[in-house]
Amino acid sequence: MNKKILVSLSVIAVVAAIGIGGTVAYFSDTETSEANLFTAGTIDIHVKGDNFTWTEGALLDDMKPCYTDYINFTIYNDGSDPNPVNVWKHLILGVEETGAVSEPECDEQGGTWTGPVSGCFWNGAVDDNNISSIIDYDLIVWVYDYCDRLIWWQTIYDKDITVAEIACKEIYLGMIPVNGYMEVEQSYHMQDYESTNWAQGDIMPFDIEIKGIQLRGEAWLDFKQAEKSPEEYWKVKNPGNPAGTLTYIVKHPEFDYGFTASGLQNNTEYSLIYYADPWPGNNPGALIGTATTDGTGNIAMSDSVELNMSFPAPGDLNHPDGAKIWLVPSSDYDDSTNELTAWNPDTYLFEIGLIWYEDTDL
Repeated sequence: MNKKILVSLSVIAVVAAIGIGGTVAYFSDTETSEANLFTAGTIDIHVKGDNFTWTEGALLDDMKPCYTDYINFTIYNDGSDPNPVNVWKHLILGVEETGAVSEPECDEQGGTWTGPVSGCFWNGAVDDNNISSIIDYDLIVWVYDYCDRLIWWQTIYDKDITVAEIACKEIYLGMIPVNGYMEVEQSYHMQDYESTNWAQGDIMPFDIEIKGIQLRGEAWLDFKQAEKSPEEYWKVKNPGNPAGTLTYIVKHPEFDYGFTASGLQNNTEYSLIYYADPWPGNNPGALIGTATTDGTGNIAMSDSVELNMSFPAPGDLNHPDGAKIWLVPSSDYDDSTNELTAWNPDTYLFEIGLIWYEDTDL
């Protein structure tokens, strides 16, 4: 064994001597990638009100039981170098005040009316100013691409929640594509069955905050009332409490993701899919992954999948700037054609915001 080592050393010494004592020619070539540049995009949304000035707010004046008023606005994603952006809305409730006190309001709450000048003597009673608890709220969003095409919509609330109940919530509105915009319609409906004299003259100040955050590889799925027409908007059945969460790497050679969900059918196989309605021939969507729920209806899956496409794919003409992600029972899905074979929407989870993913090695 020692001899072998000595021989090897001798060979090295000979080569070294040649390199020192003589001239050796090598074929070579050099290529240079020039002018490489890394630039960061921007997040810069702006909001315009349809029926009010955004910086000065709206006045819902002289509201009465059964009255409905609207605060509608449009959110634009068209900064100097825009990126897809996720958008949230937050209603910040101020201190509700008595405002103008009337005799019926005073009498209903146990006070003594002493006249329009002296007002109400409350006799130790407390004036109830909590009118946020009797104002029902609804919220609908429509998303348009840069060509003014409607690409997505959903109803988040349909007078099924009060202003008091949403005051502490950040409500996810959805994703706005590059140079696209989102129309937001929200109504405030004063209840007829609870709005008795105690609420007369009361004042409810509030701020509306809109926040745009870069697309960061997170999406949420929920149950919806699945009506497939613009007249009957997709209604989220469980807003603010997503039944499924998808995390993924936005720009990557493979779709690297994790997904968890709850409230599903027990011991049932589900497929996580990119749904490209209405299945145009050159883009029938894609199967992302499958997994089976446990005995309590929970599911978890994760993988790094070579899909050989971005979301949305170039052929997805209906949603050129955002992709739909659904979770469906595998029995309703043909993974050889990537098509739904049945329609049982009460068992599906639907996106509550479009996603965007770039396959970087296409």
